[in-house]
Amino acid sequence: MLVTLALAGTASAADPVIVAAGDIACGKETVGGACKQKATSDLIGQIAPQAVLPLGDEQYEYGQLSNFVKFYDPTWGRYKSVTRPATGNHEYGTPGAAGYFDYFNGFGVASGAAGSRTTGYYSFDLGSWHLIALNSNCEQIGGCGVGSAQERWLRQDLAANANKCTIAYMHHPRWSSDANDLGDPAYAPFVQALYDYRAELLLVAHAHVYERFAPQTATGAADYASGVRQLIVGTGGKSEWGFTFPQPNSEVRNSTAFGVLKLTLHPWSYDWRFVPVAGSTFSDSGTALCHKGVPDSSSPSAPTGLTATAPSSSRVDLGWTASTDNVGVASYGVFRDGTQVGTTTSTSWSDSSVAAATRYSYTVVARDAAGNASAASSAAVVTTPAAPAPTTLTFSPSADATIDESAPTTALGTLDLVRVDNWPVNHILLRFDLTGLAGRTVVSAKLRLLCTNGSDDGGRIHGLATTPWGDATVTWNTAPVGGAPTIATLGATAVGSWYTVDVTSLVAGDGPVGMRIDSWSGDGATYGSREAGAASAPQLVVTVR
Repeated sequence: MLVTLALAGTASAADPVIVAAGDIACGKETVGGACKQKATSDLIGQIAPQAVLPLGDEQYEYGQLSNFVKFYDPTWGRYKSVTRPATGNHEYGTPGAAGYFDYFNGFGVASGAAGSRTTGYYSFDLGSWHLIALNSNCEQIGGCGVGSAQERWLRQDLAANANKCTIAYMHHPRWSSDANDLGDPAYAPFVQALYDYRAELLLVAHAHVYERFAPQTATGAADYASGVRQLIVGTGGKSEWGFTFPQPNSEVRNSTAFGVLKLTLHPWSYDWRFVPVAGSTFSDSGTALCHKGVPDSSSPSAPTGLTATAPSSSRVDLGWTASTDNVGVASYGVFRDGTQVGTTTSTSWSDSSVAAATRYSYTVVARDAAGNASAASSAAVVTTPAAPAPTTLTFSPSADATIDESAPTTALGTLDLVRVDNWPVNHILLRFDLTGLAGRTVVSAKLRLLCTNGSDDGGRIHGLATTPWGDATVTWNTAPVGGAPTIATLGATAVGSWYTVDVTSLVAGDGPVGMRIDSWSGDGATYGSREAGAASAPQLVVTVR
């Protein structure tokens, strides 16, 4: 079903601005979320866009209307009059996403700002742009494959679109480098349709990260001239994830900043900028032409003055003089020994994937927004120095404790053991204060624990917020929040054995490192604590160069 909506406030002479993000508001059932929906919603007020595009999972955990009213409405709901949402999987935690449609369309109303209750997809115009909201909850609407009702509707809508530029948005990503999933090929038919009709952007969320991809074909090949650029903006406030393996054509990734994506829609081009909440410094910005906009066949000039220096055995720093272009330089591709290893919008770049005592030759190529590439710069050759001998530093915990859900106000941190269990629920908290790492490269970090009571599951290790806490006072109710991704698992444990797990991803340099250990097993495991003495206490063994 096609639902074409006219937005209020688009008669301004200025080019329209939209704001987008997903994975937004914690709910009454949420445990362990960051719950930054108020901070991200304040950004919307500062930007004052003509349209707000929530990218699904607007309201955790089950999308009930009562939660929408209590949590989403006082924050992002302040901009409901210009909101055009896409539905996420958590909205379908209520059958038929009833709370979502009741909130955005009106109680029991069949169709409105969120489209039809039976489909959840629709389109509208904003300025000279065409915007398409898709429903990526395929199992709820009869599938997303070739020939499905939604895929046929999408192609019909694109064929009828006479606008210069097109944005599609939905909840789930086609591609992702995040730690919980790597995208889903089930959405390839949507991307193929968008590519066939030369759409510019696909905005998604679901992964609680920010990630920008280069324009791609539906099969994932880079195509700066006609490809669809996907941006993941799962930074609306609920929580943050991490990354595992960077996917091909992933240009920018961040998993630490909450914020929103601001898009300025010009008649022939668009500007993007990630706007972080107060206290965060990460940002990402750029400009690109519409595929159906003013043709540009002129290539940028070749970058000049390329220099390469190796300040350490594991890093090469590059710098060059900016290229010129008749429209504007959009990015630079960095090539090492003939293979592209990076992309940047600035005139400097650091390569941290080099080996020690190795000779490398670098060149740089400029690209404009139309995908035209310059000739390569002159080569800069550098040899990295030999690697310093590794050094191992062993740290004892500055604090360790057991917290017990069944005794939520009782402090247990002065015992000579720490315990993890699922019945009753006991978690272990650890904090190490690291020094002597500044200016060095962390090669590995290993957590070592001495088992004093074995279990079929010794525990799962998560990162822990570094909020100060003490052994003698911390309780279940006052404990810092643990990160969602599992960093390492201990498996089965036996009395008297030391167990070592890799926690390198938690260690970046000097400062506090926190961990929280939980378990799925009701057969609890215990380990020596720092109160038991140095011979039994946990250890964090860090190897640096």
